[in-house]
Amino acid sequence: MKCPKCNEEIAEGVKFCTKCGANIEEELKLKEEAEKKKQEEIEKKKKAQEDKKKLEEIRKQEELKRQEEIKEAEKAEAIRKAKEEGIELEIIDQKPEVKEEALKSDFKVKKEKAPKEETKQKKQKVRIKKNIFQIIFGKILFIIIVAALIIGGVYYCYKQNLLPEFAQKQVTDFENKLQNVIKLNEEVKEGRKNLSETEENAEDEETEKEEQTENELDADEIRKLTEEVSVIVKDGKEGLIDNKTKKIVLEPKYTQVLYTEYYEVGKTEEDKEEGIVIKDIEKFYKIDSDYKVGAEVTIIANSEKEVE
Repeated sequence: MKCPKCNEEIAEGVKFCTKCGANIEEELKLKEEAEKKKQEEIEKKKKAQEDKKKLEEIRKQEELKRQEEIKEAEKAEAIRKAKEEGIELEIIDQKPEVKEEALKSDFKVKKEKAPKEETKQKKQKVRIKKNIFQIIFGKILFIIIVAALIIGGVYYCYKQNLLPEFAQKQVTDFENKLQNVIKLNEEVKEGRKNLSETEENAEDEETEKEEQTENELDADEIRKLTEEVSVIVKDGKEGLIDNKTKKIVLEPKYTQVLYTEYYEVGKTEEDKEEGIVIKDIEKFYKIDSDYKVGAEVTIIANSEKEVE
């Protein structure tokens, strides 16, 4: 047997739980009441859903009944008007196969057009539509041909100097502008090509300079640290060089050079600063603005470069 409150195993016939101290009989009663209440709620929801469905069904039936009444009234009105006008009608039943458009009225006049006449009318409509498209296409094609002939004729007369003086001048100006635009476009393309080549040459020169600098300084590696200085590595030791002058500002004799957050020994992390730090064997020292070794510091773990 399990305790109804803490769900722990207890001996049969025990009145109180040895773990939580709950009264077994009271807890069982409470549990039964909760289950009963839950079941009542479920029954209420179920009944409410059933009532809702019944209400919707009643509403649907009322709507169908109302539509039938409206339809009957329309039939009666149609019969009355037909009698007044002397038109003979026959009542037809709706069929599922018939489209909704054909069911707009439940009455059909006996005098209908013959199937052959309807087929002829459809064919005439199709022919009319085809003729309209052919006419529009023909007009557009005619306009294009005429425009091409006019432009060709004007250009021929211009080349033969047959145009009036003012027209000859206007065509000449237009041709000159067109040639200028073409020439400008070519110059732009050539300028872009030269600019691209210049940028590539500049990158190559910069790469060559860096390689030459490394060779001149006899360095194993040079890596950028800040905008002002880079780390120079030589024989496993690190120092600093100026990015502009390429001169050594801190001799490569330290275990590691890094840019990180730190605080001086004797202070707390609340007094932290950010800057260049060098590692000398097992201790860290900050570097001042003149790239001189300063006080001993403790670095913070979120440095950009992990300490080796």
